[in-house]
Amino acid sequence: TIISGIEDVAYRAGYNVILAQSNESQAREVTDIKALFNSRVDGMLISVSRETTDFEHIESILAKGVPIVFFDRVYNNPQLSKVIVDDFAGAKEATRHLIEQGCKRIAHIEGPPNLDISTQRLEGYKAALTEHGMEIDEDLITVCPSATIDEGKEVTKRLISIKKRPDAIFASNDPTAMGAMLAVKEMGFKIPNDIAIVGFSNWLFSALMEPPLTTVDQPGFEMGQEAAKLLIRQIEKKGKDKEETEIPPETKILKTRLIVRDSSVKPK
Repeated sequence: TIISGIEDVAYRAGYNVILAQSNESQAREVTDIKALFNSRVDGMLISVSRETTDFEHIESILAKGVPIVFFDRVYNNPQLSKVIVDDFAGAKEATRHLIEQGCKRIAHIEGPPNLDISTQRLEGYKAALTEHGMEIDEDLITVCPSATIDEGKEVTKRLISIKKRPDAIFASNDPTAMGAMLAVKEMGFKIPNDIAIVGFSNWLFSALMEPPLTTVDQPGFEMGQEAAKLLIRQIEKKGKDKEETEIPPETKILKTRLIVRDSSVKPK
């Protein structure tokens, strides 16, 4: 959906789009960015991989004057433009929904800790608990570095095995939440009666799970559109003013929306 949004704006503005996928590999990301630079692209739209912790490859491209805009997973440099969603507010709303369902022990499966989106979602979860006078139990917070279905399944099995098991799980993304659902079922518990589950991102298959997964929707198409608009503005401003060395960075924050489905609605 993000790519569709990018193409929608780019093609109408007379630009061609070249796609490169890192498949969550920092090494691939470095290679792809070098290849794009060597192809003499006008600018780059980048969402960093889960592995990326070193940004030297990005700094080298910036030093060469190539306009760059980040989307979703960003490099936190205040001089760079980016398009993100309000991960903090989305996570807070998801956790608040579970609290309103009467859940008392809400676990959080955190995403890759090097990504800002994971940090924001963790903080949103904690803020909701604090606002409702609930204790933040570190035993109920676990990290899922690869954020995959299989890893989500494994960490959920460990969560459910603790002495005071959770009665709800808020996962940092939908694949992790899907893994959590598989683990809960395998261990003989019912969703949402025993354990309610909420994800984040509204993946295509989340509505097809059994039960359908409650999730936080990200406006992917709009994110792609806004990122492309930002980048094209930078490219064209740079083209008009050859002497200008710095283009003021812009940050666009998009709103999320909680989609409530059967995986989190507790029976009255």
